[in-house]
Amino acid sequence: MSHSISLKTNEVKRENCYVCSKHVYLHDSVVVCSLDGRIYHSRCFKIDNYSASEIRRYDDWYCPLCCREMFPFFDDTTDSNVDNSNQMFCVQCSRIISQRRDKITHCTICLNAAHASCISSICNKCENHSPNNTDCTDSSLFFNPYNQDFDQDKFDFDQDEVEEFCSTFSVASAILNDCACITPKPDTVKSLSNARSFTSKHTNLYYHNIDGFQTNFTEFLNQQLIFKGIDFQFYCFVETNLHEGVPHDYNITGFSAEHLFAIEGKRKGSGISIFFRDSCSFKRSRDLDIRNSYFECLGGSFVTDVGKCFLIVLYRFNKSANDEFFTKLNNIIEKYAHGPCIVLGDFNFNCFNHETDSSVSRYCELFFNFGMSPLVSRKTHTFRGATTLIDQIWSNYFTEDTSTYVIDNSISNHRPLVLSVPLNLNSYADNNSGGDNGTKPFLLHNVSPENYEKFGVEFNSYFANFTNLIANNPDSVNSAVSAQSCFTDFFTTFKQLYFEHIVEEIDLNSSKRNHYFKPWITIAIAKSCMTKNTLYNAWVNSRGSPNETIAMTVYKSYRAKLRDIIRFRKSCYFRDKFTRASGNIKKCWQIINEIRSRP
Repeated sequence: MSHSISLKTNEVKRENCYVCSKHVYLHDSVVVCSLDGRIYHSRCFKIDNYSASEIRRYDDWYCPLCCREMFPFFDDTTDSNVDNSNQMFCVQCSRIISQRRDKITHCTICLNAAHASCISSICNKCENHSPNNTDCTDSSLFFNPYNQDFDQDKFDFDQDEVEEFCSTFSVASAILNDCACITPKPDTVKSLSNARSFTSKHTNLYYHNIDGFQTNFTEFLNQQLIFKGIDFQFYCFVETNLHEGVPHDYNITGFSAEHLFAIEGKRKGSGISIFFRDSCSFKRSRDLDIRNSYFECLGGSFVTDVGKCFLIVLYRFNKSANDEFFTKLNNIIEKYAHGPCIVLGDFNFNCFNHETDSSVSRYCELFFNFGMSPLVSRKTHTFRGATTLIDQIWSNYFTEDTSTYVIDNSISNHRPLVLSVPLNLNSYADNNSGGDNGTKPFLLHNVSPENYEKFGVEFNSYFANFTNLIANNPDSVNSAVSAQSCFTDFFTTFKQLYFEHIVEEIDLNSSKRNHYFKPWITIAIAKSCMTKNTLYNAWVNSRGSPNETIAMTVYKSYRAKLRDIIRFRKSCYFRDKFTRASGNIKKCWQIINEIRSRP
């Protein structure tokens, strides 16, 4: 007689996230709606683990579905296809979504599923039904890599927080948050021109992918009548379609121009122009006249109060992003990012997808590695209902007074960008226009043992002679006049000897030595050093509190990351000097002595 034994296992029924429809495991960080009890992955709403735990412990949290019921602003026909069924339809293109083959995203407002290639973060229905439906101020289409969390599948909470701090400049984040979209109306432009960012101490740049001078330049000039209250120093254009040898009258009053003419035989999609005021000291750099199979580039330098600043305008017409493209782009940025540098143009990388697209992520990291930060966070391009951020401004020089704007107009599919950066074009030139009297020499008080010994020998010799003179002629100092003359002679001699042996006069304009600046320390790295000091003060102030461990971890990790960046930039700087000195033994030894801090 055979006995069959059946073992019944207790099947654990796991709940699914109502956004991504994936299982919720015990180790997942979740948030639970306080109204209907639905459970969601915290990463689906870009909430870090620490904030999610704080929400579960102290606060009430309401999911977007409940918020939509409490504050309805959608039509009754708006369907939410966020369910657990195997078949889903894209809210944008209405096609079936394959959970195996397609990358799935969801509208951040209505939670409808969509292809990742169809929407960035918000669907057209929500955009059209939103009560704040001003195409410029759509807060959901927003790019700020410093406020985004990293992939939690790769990092745990501590590493995520540390990496976020390591890649963040608080000033750059504030500029991205304040980046606004404005409409070209007289009232708006008047208030803009009165802002503190548009002063005589700022350099204002206007950039636009104009999509052809022949069709859109006249409309651009008409629109500039509204912006007459703003003093722009530079106008930069890409896709000018301006061919060499063809007569044209595309000029701006009071401005000179430099052109990189379009590719011969190409009707559209090529050509770069830079218009600059006649009073600006802009000088075109022929090394930046670059055109290859991926992009074209035009740029130059202008003199400011912080020294020479490079302006580079780039247009990428080939959308393939392979290793060769990134190598060519890297060579340009590496060569000119050692000082103040502004790189702007149409890169054809949608920054809204910097977390999901590896090519976009690599493009952003390339600029991050050289201390450059993006300054535009709003959508700049609209085509067939899709909105993207493919026009961008990158810079390694920015302060709290830096501001960027996106202009909403219909000249082309691309929106113009405005940058106002605190670079004074006149102060540096004025200080140097007076010849020898224009700049004051830099006085270095070098109290070295050698200089002190030379000063001491001559001063002791003078003092001995002075003492002997007083001892041999005591009647010569009896009167007040004689005493005053003796003191004047003593003080004059002392000052003369001190300036002769101790004080060194250095001309910062002609001297090859730089006593206060390390060339590999960029402005962005200097700002990072300030951020590191801020983190250190936060750690010191948090001692004895529950956040002391977190503050210490953040500071030490930031310090280690910054130290690696400085070492890398220093090695790149000297590697470049050795490359240029190749074959010259004398220069190579000079570089070696410079590394060893020897004269």
